[in-house]
Amino acid sequence: MGMISSLFTNNSKKWRDLGKALEVPATLFFWWLAIEISFLPTMKNHHLDRSTATRPWEVIVNKIIVSIFVGAILNFIEKIIIQLIAISFHLRTYADRIEVNKFQISSLVKLYIYSKEKIAMEDSEFENRPNTGPSSGARTPMVYVQKAQKNARHVFNRVGDVAAKVGGDFTGKAVTTSTHPHQV
Repeated sequence: MGMISSLFTNNSKKWRDLGKALEVPATLFFWWLAIEISFLPTMKNHHLDRSTATRPWEVIVNKIIVSIFVGAILNFIEKIIIQLIAISFHLRTYADRIEVNKFQISSLVKLYIYSKEKIAMEDSEFENRPNTGPSSGARTPMVYVQKAQKNARHVFNRVGDVAAKVGGDFTGKAVTTSTHPHQV
């Protein structure tokens, strides 16, 4: 469902979620459709006396199958309508919250950019003081572990940025790096 909807719309997540919610009703519908289609031909072609006439009990059972199939159809249609109503309700309900969140995120990005510019300025409060080294010999291994963790984190961020760029090239979307203010 998600793959098919991604071909026709730009919001495939909504349709993928719709498909996931309709999985059981759709399964019941298609199952009973297959039963209805195959019941009479299977029964007619497997009589012991090789006759292809429909027997009276087969007609009655077929009517029961048709009634259950109609119930499956109505259930499937009902679930589709309920899911479409729920999707439109959530879109309207959360539209205001989404706008507020976008505004708050853009404000945080602006504050982050400003703080990075402020730190980059020559100011005695923001200067890096030279590290005199660990105060005891017991902490020395931990310093190397922390440096290794920092380097590993940096390498993983670089690999993630490259993978995101390759993925962005495939999808045709602009991708920002992990150090971009909006990502931070």
